[in-house]
Amino acid sequence: MRRALLEIDWQNWILDLAHDPWSAHLARELRRLLANLGWPVVSTRYLSPEPGDDRADPEHRDAAFVDGFEPRGQPVVTKYSRDIFDVTQTDEVLRSLGVDQLVLTGLVTSHGIRLAATSAQERGYAVTVVSNACADTSREAHLTALDELRGLGITVCSADELAASAWQQAGDVTVGIAEVADITGLSRDTLRWYEREGLIPSIDRTSNGYRRYDGRAVRMIQMLVRLRRTGLPVEQMREYIALVAEGESSHRRRLAILQRHRDVVQQQLDQLADDLGVLDHKITNYQRALGE
Repeated sequence: MRRALLEIDWQNWILDLAHDPWSAHLARELRRLLANLGWPVVSTRYLSPEPGDDRADPEHRDAAFVDGFEPRGQPVVTKYSRDIFDVTQTDEVLRSLGVDQLVLTGLVTSHGIRLAATSAQERGYAVTVVSNACADTSREAHLTALDELRGLGITVCSADELAASAWQQAGDVTVGIAEVADITGLSRDTLRWYEREGLIPSIDRTSNGYRRYDGRAVRMIQMLVRLRRTGLPVEQMREYIALVAEGESSHRRRLAILQRHRDVVQQQLDQLADDLGVLDHKITNYQRALGE
């Protein structure tokens, strides 16, 4: 089976309605990975059929693709109603690519995603929806739509599960440092720093000395990026990597590191929430004073 990534309506005005903006980050990560593994990526968008509507203009900020979802040489399908398969170009493009299995990310789970998934299934495609790389206008609507899709026999999985499956399907494929930089969003210099610091498992090299990263190494780097981004000190990152190398016997100690770090991150989030509340209060006061 040949799989393709079908991105549904990653546009600014729709993301502004999303219950979980983080879904866009996960979908971007997934796009970069799958594209570098050779998957076809098909972008779709909704443009309003109403003249004068900002959402009818693909150059307007509202209708434009969210940063990181701009087409990079892949096909773009435009719809003027909810279902992307109402546009015959969608099926034509996918068939021309030899695709028979679709992976969906995008907006909105109960509308654009649900319609695309069910229409694709009716046309004989095997369909997977990436649960946390999609979003709806509320968490409840999102979860309800996912349950409905499961009930129809459509596969629902997480971004991590999909990434693991993609690497498994790729087999022994390895990628170079440029591809890893694209997949992870890190610079080549940063990747080399991670390696010098002993944070990356041993990297194979070609006879010419070029680095080649397998799926295990790339997934570890992505995990380290998250740990670093959330403030885990380098020494603790080294400790975590050393424990990973020990295998299953270190599971409990790895769990302890992650649980302690989660507690720290949660405290930071609680503090930020308090600070954000103060900012919102001040902004409201000033708006009232200005009559806005």
